[in-house]
Amino acid sequence: KTSGTQLVQNCVICDNITTWGGGGVDNTGGSAFMIISNCVVRHNQAGAGSLGGGIYGAQFVTDCLIESNSAGFGAGIGSGSTFQNCTIRYNSSSSKGGGIYNLNGARTIIVRNCLIYNNTATTGGGLCGMPGGNTYSPLVLVQNCTIVSNNAGANKGGGIGGSWTTGGSTTASNLIFQIENSIIRSNNSASALDLVLATTNGNSQYLSHTINNTCFYPTNLTSVAWVGSGNTTNDPRFVNFAGQDFHLQSPSPCINTGTNQDWMIGAKDIDGNPRKDRVSGIVDMGCYELPSRGTLFIIR
Repeated sequence: KTSGTQLVQNCVICDNITTWGGGGVDNTGGSAFMIISNCVVRHNQAGAGSLGGGIYGAQFVTDCLIESNSAGFGAGIGSGSTFQNCTIRYNSSSSKGGGIYNLNGARTIIVRNCLIYNNTATTGGGLCGMPGGNTYSPLVLVQNCTIVSNNAGANKGGGIGGSWTTGGSTTASNLIFQIENSIIRSNNSASALDLVLATTNGNSQYLSHTINNTCFYPTNLTSVAWVGSGNTTNDPRFVNFAGQDFHLQSPSPCINTGTNQDWMIGAKDIDGNPRKDRVSGIVDMGCYELPSRGTLFIIR
């Protein structure tokens, strides 16, 4: 289908292989708006030089489990527009973007309420962004995500990495990251850096775009340029880090310390709980909201 809307819903898509992009789902070249909802995308494989071991080119991916896929670029997801309330884990890229890779021209890319962990790539173990050309300035917007235990090469961003072409008019300023209300913990690269932009010639420039109300623990902060406010380097206090339970437990510096935004009205976290706390009215950092317990009395 080359126009209209394509809906892939309530499916298990597994054990597919292609020599090109989109091992599990491919929306290459079509003008159709593709929505993938409530699916499991597992054990799919794209070619070594191709994008999207699990999914390629879907504009909207929501409430999906995307795991154990492989590709050259974007082993879990290669290219798209909006990804929300997804768990993206155990994907392996031989080049860039173990979990997600986006080569998206001038479009805004939104990654929201996602749990991204245990993915591997050379650049950007969890997430890698890249501009689509010399005149493009894509915005990669990461909101309320938990990005943990991803792996990348030396100086290439274990959690989040970016890549751009050196020379000409394509520079680091053509790729803009805006990270909000997120937790980025214990991602690994040979330099132990969670977050870095790396040029294609192997040099590195540390990310200096907007980072607000985000927790990094642990990280080499002397090499990361922070722009924004409300950030913390304290332990987020997951329920069981070793057991991969990344819910928050009290007391945590990530509880009720996010910034409320319009999109949160009526929104749910990755567990289906209201995105904002019903007592404090303030959002938590990360993909999980810690629900208030007890009875709420309202006196009028």
